[in-house]
Amino acid sequence: MKKMVVGIAALLLVGVACLLPVSCSKDKEEKGSVEKMTEKAGKDVANKLMAPIDKAKAAKEMQEERDREAAEKVPAK
Repeated sequence: MKKMVVGIAALLLVGVACLLPVSCSKDKEEKGSVEKMTEKAGKDVANKLMAPIDKAKAAKEMQEERDREAAEKVPAK
């Protein structure tokens, strides 16, 4: 009787040990609150830095369009 209980306990222990690596999937890691806040802060800073750059690009494109229109109005010699 004692051998059977020890055998069952050993079998359960081996079964749990075999299933343990499978149960911990690394594909579904969730970010903690600190990582989420850091990522959000980084995105906010990036957006604030890119806003003036985007405005400058838009102004450059507008100026180039005006220059093209002016060049088209001037007759070629």
